[in-house]
Amino acid sequence: MGFGSNPSFHYTNSFVVPTVTAINGHCFAGGFMLSLACDYRVMTDGSKRNAWLCMNEVGSRALSRCLCTQFLAQIHFGAVWPLSFTAILNTKVNNGILRRKIALEGHRFVPSEAHSSGIIDHLVTGNTAVVLAKAQDFADQISVNASTGVWGLIKVCN
Repeated sequence: MGFGSNPSFHYTNSFVVPTVTAINGHCFAGGFMLSLACDYRVMTDGSKRNAWLCMNEVGSRALSRCLCTQFLAQIHFGAVWPLSFTAILNTKVNNGILRRKIALEGHRFVPSEAHSSGIIDHLVTGNTAVVLAKAQDFADQISVNASTGVWGLIKVCN
């Protein structure tokens, strides 16, 4: 995965417009990190099919050590989390207990739990087309904010 292997990946902070992701099913590992890199997340509510968010490689054998404010987690098959994953997690998940559940426990969040914990912004009942339509509608609503330049200013200051 390109962005995962590159510690200099700047994810969506380089965009001066809001980014919205649509999640229509399971969202594991790199997909989960990519969704966290976006500003907003719209997800199926799981009523039409199972859907979970998690860092599925993380398990009971996970190792971590503190590097300033960053964590490295060794996952089951011996790979190490890239620093870009750690940066995304630390930037987008402000709750330490929630970060621990994601990074050290590999907790599987069902959509309602992810929504109540603030990982997901909107839950949608329906198929992929409905999830995509909601994400597009939401993007259309907030895109006007980017035209004033305020969004870019927030990104630069962040």
